[in-house]
Amino acid sequence: RSRRVRAWVGQEAIDRGRGILARGTLAAAVTARLIPWMLFPIFVASGFLHVGLARFVAVNAAVAFVYTAAAFLSLYLFNVALFDLFEGWGWLAATLAGVVILGAVLLAGRRYRGDASGGG
Repeated sequence: RSRRVRAWVGQEAIDRGRGILARGTLAAAVTARLIPWMLFPIFVASGFLHVGLARFVAVNAAVAFVYTAAAFLSLYLFNVALFDLFEGWGWLAATLAGVVILGAVLLAGRRYRGDASGGG
């Protein structure tokens, strides 16, 4: 509705984006869940480009349900496998693995910042 936005973005780009989101609502919803920080931009684009509300809600509700169920199921199965493998020591093994991974990430971050700043 805003003339400024339409002039800035261009009607052709708006129509092309609307067509892409209309054809790929499911792909956009899945992408929004799988790529960090993409949920907000995709939701805003869907509203700006007037993707139908009923379609948007139905697709995103279905994807959120599957995504949440898969996340909880994978964590549950990881827990079961961990305790089957290590018996009562499962959480200790998971904690040690987490500390090692966190340490590696922090060390890599320190090295990267050191290289980016020109220092050693």
